[in-house]
Amino acid sequence: MQCLCEYDLVDHDIVPLVSRIFDNSVFSNEATQFLKNTIEKFQDNQSDIDQIISHNAPTWPIDQLPTVDRNILRLALAEIIWVKQAPSAVVVNEAVELAKVFGSEGSSKFVNGVLGSYLKNN
Repeated sequence: MQCLCEYDLVDHDIVPLVSRIFDNSVFSNEATQFLKNTIEKFQDNQSDIDQIISHNAPTWPIDQLPTVDRNILRLALAEIIWVKQAPSAVVVNEAVELAKVFGSEGSSKFVNGVLGSYLKNN
């Protein structure tokens, strides 16, 4: 999420961001590969992911969503749709927990609602 938020806020190239974050981390090789794969899937499918968010949160234009909420949703959808390593319910739960810690007061409900709407319709 840190990588996606920085990418979103300052529009840096995502590849050096990923390298910098992982070069300074204590992630296992397996976790690093998983995270790099998830970020790659996001990057390859960003426009589709943003359309999915817009479709499932029609009253909130994607560019008006709080940065944290937008990128938690992006990360979760990339994982649910393209990575498919964990059950969707687990991904949603983790996204909600991230929103509780890093988002605003209503972020966890919003994230849960958007992801729940997507899963219900797909």
